[in-house]
Amino acid sequence: TLKYLYSSGISRSYFIFDMHGSMYTPRKQPSAPLGILFLIRMAARYTLTKNERLKRRKIIEQLFNERKGIHIPPLRASYKWYTGTLDAPLQAGFSVSSRTFKKAVDRNRIKRMMREAYRLQKQELRDQLCARQRQLAVFFIYTGREMPQYHVLHEKMGVILNKLLKQIHEARSADT
Repeated sequence: TLKYLYSSGISRSYFIFDMHGSMYTPRKQPSAPLGILFLIRMAARYTLTKNERLKRRKIIEQLFNERKGIHIPPLRASYKWYTGTLDAPLQAGFSVSSRTFKKAVDRNRIKRMMREAYRLQKQELRDQLCARQRQLAVFFIYTGREMPQYHVLHEKMGVILNKLLKQIHEARSADT
């Protein structure tokens, strides 16, 4: 049974315990006979999968035609609410001006930092969207003129995501 659990990859997302609270690992023998196993799900995984990235041209055009946005320098976010149109409850896109940053290396670095800041902070917003059965497409644009520090992007991304989260809560209170 234990070999099956590990070979099926379940150990990647679960902790496996026996009745006495001992955790099983592939190298450690069980402390008690194989009987009842408790599976405990690990905390949420901080990932940014392919279907969570905003790529459809039609949806991106709708975002910018709608003109709903949040501007917290050096970031600007355009967003649009959906119900059942997107592949995931929360999709995001990232952009940096090639006029401001001539070198692709610099643009890619800023986009990488924005994706990382977003990836680490999106979980609460995503959970609320799932609970409300709504979807959100958001596109982040870096508007600064110099290379940012990561901690600044992380802080500003958090402010934008909290504002979006506040809008979900306001919509919930308006519905009731």
